[in-house]
Amino acid sequence: MNNIQLNRLINETNTKIKHYYEHYSSAINLWVTKSVIDPHYIICVELVHDFGGAITSFEILSRNTNELESKEFLKIINQLHQSWPHMPILFHDFPKKVINSLRDKFGSFIIRDDVVINKNY
Repeated sequence: MNNIQLNRLINETNTKIKHYYEHYSSAINLWVTKSVIDPHYIICVELVHDFGGAITSFEILSRNTNELESKEFLKIINQLHQSWPHMPILFHDFPKKVINSLRDKFGSFIIRDDVVINKNY
């Protein structure tokens, strides 16, 4: 993916997040995963509702790993965090050292949501 395409993808994703901020009063998280079954990078917006703690999730980005390299995906995460610095980003099923590196860079807004990790991570 070239820089123009990557920047367009970042802008589209930011626009979707902005939509949820404008139209919902719920707390908003980003949930990020790399699907193992169908190799895709996925980012979802999670709306945490005030009533009962229910969560509604909307997919805002899904790209096949053949279309998007790992470092490009991390660049997207970096840009989203810069645009929305107070929004928690929950990582599911990512290598521990990648998450730790992001956490060192961005602090406590980077969260590992998976409880069980593979010893190879």
